[in-house]
Amino acid sequence: MHFNIKAHDILTFLCGFIAVVIGATVIIGWHINSPALIQIRPGFAPMQYNTALGFVLAGVMVLTLTLKRQNFTMLFASGLLVLGTLTLFEYVTGTNLGIDEFFMDAYLMDRTTHPGRMAPITALCFTLTGLAVALSHRYHKAIISLSASIIFLSSLSIIGYVTDIQGVYGWGNLTRMAIHTATCFLILGAGLVVLAFKQASREDTDNWNNLPPALSGIVLIVSLMSSFAINEVTHVRHIDYFDRLVSDTHDALLRRYNLYEHSLVGGVGMFYASKTVHRYEWNTYIQALDIETTLPGIAGIGYIASVQAEDLSEYLQSAVLDGAPNFVNHPETLHNDKFIITYIEPESFNAKAIGLDIGFESNRRDAAEFARDNGVPALTRKIILVQDGTQTPGFLLLVPVYDTKSIPDTVAARRNHIRGWVYAPFIARDFMVGLTRVNQDQVSFEVYDGKHVTKDALIYSSNLTRNTYDSYAVKTELDFDGRTWTINWHTTDKFMPPSDQNLPLIILLFGSVCSVLIYFTIFRLLRSKNIISQEVEKQTRKLVSSEKRLQLVFDSAGEGIYGLDLNGHTTFANKAAEDLLGYKLEDMADTYLPDLIADVSIEDAPYHKREHSFISAISDGQSHTISSEFFRHKTGVKIPVEYTSKPIINDENEISGAVVVFRDIADRKIAEAEIKEANAELEEFAYRTSHDLRSPLVSSISLLNIAEKAIHSDNKGTALASLTHTQKSLRKLEELVRDILVLTQAKKQEEQASDINIETVINDALDKLKFMDNFQRLNIEYDLNFSGTLTTMRNRVVLIVENLISNAVKYQDLKKSTPYLKLSTYQSGHNFVLMAQDNGIGVPKNQQKNLFEMFRRFHPKTSFGSGLGLYMMKKSVSILGGHIYFEDPGEGTIFKIEIPLSEKDNTNYKVIAKLNKE
Repeated sequence: MHFNIKAHDILTFLCGFIAVVIGATVIIGWHINSPALIQIRPGFAPMQYNTALGFVLAGVMVLTLTLKRQNFTMLFASGLLVLGTLTLFEYVTGTNLGIDEFFMDAYLMDRTTHPGRMAPITALCFTLTGLAVALSHRYHKAIISLSASIIFLSSLSIIGYVTDIQGVYGWGNLTRMAIHTATCFLILGAGLVVLAFKQASREDTDNWNNLPPALSGIVLIVSLMSSFAINEVTHVRHIDYFDRLVSDTHDALLRRYNLYEHSLVGGVGMFYASKTVHRYEWNTYIQALDIETTLPGIAGIGYIASVQAEDLSEYLQSAVLDGAPNFVNHPETLHNDKFIITYIEPESFNAKAIGLDIGFESNRRDAAEFARDNGVPALTRKIILVQDGTQTPGFLLLVPVYDTKSIPDTVAARRNHIRGWVYAPFIARDFMVGLTRVNQDQVSFEVYDGKHVTKDALIYSSNLTRNTYDSYAVKTELDFDGRTWTINWHTTDKFMPPSDQNLPLIILLFGSVCSVLIYFTIFRLLRSKNIISQEVEKQTRKLVSSEKRLQLVFDSAGEGIYGLDLNGHTTFANKAAEDLLGYKLEDMADTYLPDLIADVSIEDAPYHKREHSFISAISDGQSHTISSEFFRHKTGVKIPVEYTSKPIINDENEISGAVVVFRDIADRKIAEAEIKEANAELEEFAYRTSHDLRSPLVSSISLLNIAEKAIHSDNKGTALASLTHTQKSLRKLEELVRDILVLTQAKKQEEQASDINIETVINDALDKLKFMDNFQRLNIEYDLNFSGTLTTMRNRVVLIVENLISNAVKYQDLKKSTPYLKLSTYQSGHNFVLMAQDNGIGVPKNQQKNLFEMFRRFHPKTSFGSGLGLYMMKKSVSILGGHIYFEDPGEGTIFKIEIPLSEKDNTNYKVIAKLNKE
């Protein structure tokens, strides 16, 4: 058989052959389990088996097209159309037609959301390829338009790999296009474009006429991609928003519970401070707490005495003498040990509970025994309070009290020395009231006692009066004090997601309209292209003449001066402009000036022509003075500038361009940035300082009031206890003031750089901190590989090292038998790197975003601090010109500090950092 391939078809034939080879190679790779053939390198998206098969079909299709075998060409084109459209149908409808793993089970899932399914961009490109070839014999403009779209999408994906921007080679969170998939489509698209141009009729010699359909097709496809991606992102944002609402409400519930538990612990302090606590003293203490205001939702706070059966008569007599003439123990039980509610305030609501032996019922008794035997607070299972006339679910919280005034070491000792329990009864609806206000009633929830969601286990439901929707729902568990609560969360009819769900459709419609408008606009513009070209040529001649004249005038000026033509191209530049930006005139002559020197991000690129005032002067004929933009130096460094742009008016009173005069204002911007940063820190510092100074003062005043009342009533024990708590509050205040003084001195401190032996700094810090509590428990490991010279401010480095070590000591996990801190040093480029890794209690995930802010304390129960340590550490790292990074390894923390090896390396960083803050 003889094949007649013309010379101009060889390139198209070669493109088809390459597609067949690549597809067949990847198919072999799947069968021999070769990741190198399937995904090129680890972390890249793999080419799916169906994608490789599609390239074999596409390659053979192009080969038959060049060989003029139309029937075979249409057969393979139909196969590509079916493969692409069915995959797109799966994505759009969320169904699985079984085609993804029909030939091969997928075992590589990197950047893949559905096993074996090709990326949606890949499916779209196959559809466009099949459609382009199907129309190629009649509509060569259509094949150019569709092929241009394929080239655009594949090029965009390759750019995404080069720049490591995943969103460029994928839609939303769906499967990404593989890099060799993009390369193969680029080759196929190029071959089809060449073929289309060769097939164009001789009358249609102006290839610019192909621009309108090609560009409008690209805009339409980009709109489709954007719509689909935004739909995916919107869905993820809504889920994240719902999760944040749940987390906030969950945390509010936990904080409320902890507040009540701490209040009971304060009651335990009364019993440890006094051998006998009388009824009127308990009443005075509860009144001072003002629980109706400070502890909303709590039914009261009381005391349960542990009484043996043989001591019951004596106990009842003492209760009567203690101001309860009608005190009666009820109900009678067969247990030898009685758990009797001695008193509870407010007494009016809880009268039925006074004298109750809570041991009569297993739920209450089990919780009391658990608290007693373990020396920890305990929560009952779901119960009905005797004082609750509505008979709704409730629970008790009990904190044990021992006559040893501390928790004995063994279970037997705890049982022998149990004195009683400080406890609080709760009605669930009162305990939970107001929690939905945290999420503005957008989320409702049901709380169940235990790990199983059953009707009998329901403690509380917030959705009794509001409709719930299961568009977003989640189940969480809350563990505290021996019990687990299961919580079901749902959205309500007030749920207000942060993104408009109609936005994807709006973007698609907008893109479609823009595609049509672009087609007709460019079509009309091309018809008048010759007139426009003549006008541009005329204006260019005038601008060249002006350039020579202006160059002589402004070469001696100290400020940079550029002349622009109507297209934004540079027509003249003085020496100062070339020196300030590093470009010679010949470097800029054929380049749109904003593209070269304006600091514009990729996302802004389609709009930057109308966003820069020195270009606007050409279009609106007005003068513009701007002092808030950056120019790019030839080396890539951003330079803050102030510039004035004025239009150039020719002899015919027409705008022929613009002149831009600019000056470098880096020094001024740095000063402004420093003032702005200082003002922001001062405002935050003043607010947080006044807040944290006031808290211990208010606490001390309240405790002194209690002590004063106790002294007047000759209650020495209560007075001493209150004074002790006052002393602790004032010590906390003293520590806060001391840290504030350290921070103030650190801000003012100026220091010259010197050579530092980092190993000596670490050893000195360890020697200084070795007297901290639990220091000896911490196993400190070293991996000090840094052997270079670090020249920087020594005191700043010492502060950083001491904070890293002291935090590891203070926040080690005391439950672990082998807590450790690993210190590592090494050199990375021009930077010294210090890493500190520990297996301590870590930082709560919901607080990690606030890690380096002032006055942030993440574990106030574990160790009191001012919350300034990490802030001062980050501040010191910034002053040294370095970076500090935090990682959450799942257990403990990892801090990584990078510091320039010398002041020379540091200088450039400081300037850029200050300017970037603008």
